[in-house]
Amino acid sequence: MDAVVATAFGAIAAGWLVYAALATYGALAGRRLPPARPLERKPRVSVVIPARNEQQRIGRTVEQLLEQRGVEIDVIVVDDRSSDRTPDVLEEAMRRHPDRLDRVRVEELPEDWLGKPWACRLGAERARGDWILFTDADVWMQPDVVARAVAAAEVEAADHVCLFAGEAVTSLTSRAAMLCFSLGMLFFAARANRDDPRSFIGIGAFNLVRSEAYHAIGGHVPLRLEVIDDMKLGLLLRRAGYRSRVYGAIDSVEVHWAGSALGMIRALEKNMFAMFDFSLFRALGFVALSTLATVGAAAGAVLGGPFGLAAAAAWLSTAVPAAIAARRTGWGVGAAFLTPPMSLIVTAAVAHSALTTMRRGGVRWRGTFYSLERLREGGVRLGMLFGRFVK
Repeated sequence: MDAVVATAFGAIAAGWLVYAALATYGALAGRRLPPARPLERKPRVSVVIPARNEQQRIGRTVEQLLEQRGVEIDVIVVDDRSSDRTPDVLEEAMRRHPDRLDRVRVEELPEDWLGKPWACRLGAERARGDWILFTDADVWMQPDVVARAVAAAEVEAADHVCLFAGEAVTSLTSRAAMLCFSLGMLFFAARANRDDPRSFIGIGAFNLVRSEAYHAIGGHVPLRLEVIDDMKLGLLLRRAGYRSRVYGAIDSVEVHWAGSALGMIRALEKNMFAMFDFSLFRALGFVALSTLATVGAAAGAVLGGPFGLAAAAAWLSTAVPAAIAARRTGWGVGAAFLTPPMSLIVTAAVAHSALTTMRRGGVRWRGTFYSLERLREGGVRLGMLFGRFVK
């Protein structure tokens, strides 16, 4: 029995060490959005905002986008059946900016389309720019962000640029949960920046894509039944051979998202199961392994012994990449020390997403219910296995 326990602790230690090493690589390889640089000509950028019930923040979002410097910019807001004051806010903005702000109202969805992908498609059809920026209605930006992103793309010969945004979270536990969730994304971002053909990235807060590349992959038509359409846009671009770049812009872009550790579980309710292609076997397999690794490492600290302590130490070593990421966000390293147990929050988010979706038989999003069978049949499969994806 002692040999079995020692083997189990050894396996847990090895798993956490590999994860910590990959996360550290991602954190160290992270790139900040470069400063502004002059361009030969002002690029034209069309911003597409799919909005539903966003009366609190969309007014400022639109104003900040129209104040962007160094680019010729127009904004297309697609009002996806809002029932609050969003239409009134947009009407007021239209009176101030009749030439650069366009608004589309969706009253009902066509068959076999989710609300957000349909809104993105409608907005993209009206886009006249060399670049299309897909962003959310609650994202606020400094006035040079779009120009800096386009300039970085031109320098890198990239067709797709994503930005990590900052979020105003104040408690240590909230920051620790956000850091834990972000570590995996940083690893994928680092690989995408190296043009690794097995990696891709997409971030809903800032997905900037060259118009020619967007239309070449079919736009949002292949993504019409995608819950995580932002990530799948990056996947389709990568499969077609286009180059993506990812930068941190946490001091220049702010998004209103989860706000707390428990809020993160709620915010990811529709997303996390989709990351596993709605496979209950794969999602619950991840939950089981993650729970076993976390609980086993904590037990190793209590039970002691060389292998138990090794498992605990390897688990706690995940605070290292979290500390690197925390320093780059300006949060300090305090939250990083709470990051290891926050793996249970990420695990809980996957379990909650999978079990809620299975119980309902589908996903309710933007006031519309989509059956699980429909989502499974119409999605672009991720097929993730050891960092690889399949068609």
